Amino acid sequence: MAGFSIDKNKIKRLLPVFVMGLSVLGLVDAAFLTFKHYTGGDIKCFVVSGCDIVTSSQYSVLFDLIPLALMGVLFYFTALLLAFVVVETDAKKIKFFLWAWSGLGVLSSLWFLYIQAVILEAYCFYCLVSIINTILIFGIVSTILFLDKKLKN
Repeated sequence: MAGFSIDKNKIKRLLPVFVMGLSVLGLVDAAFLTFKHYTGGDIKCFVVSGCDIVTSSQYSVLFDLIPLALMGVLFYFTALLLAFVVVETDAKKIKFFLWAWSGLGVLSSLWFLYIQAVILEAYCFYCLVSIINTILIFGIVSTILFLDKKLKN
């Protein structure tokens, strides 16, 4: 019976590429919401209802000035750059910073989910996509750090 082996080094090299892909997805999602914020266009919701309620609420803007979606663009652009540096250099400090950055994203996302679920009682499809995306990025980066530690031993 032939055994099935997984090349952990190959997986470790591919994972940051997945983070880059998810970052691009998040960047497109956040850029779309930012565009809609500034142009005032209707946002069509899929699966759930309430996109307009969420995106036009007082919670969708920081300090009555900066749309949260624009903060999402910054978050995903930074994650994309950090993941690119990890692909190119495999630098441990950059991996840790990407992990901390994505962890901050998860904490923020959970707060935004709370606002949607408890305060607004409305959901935005695009916001939920971003929340799931951020959690996936954090999980992948955590796996990268775990594999780094495991492969050293």
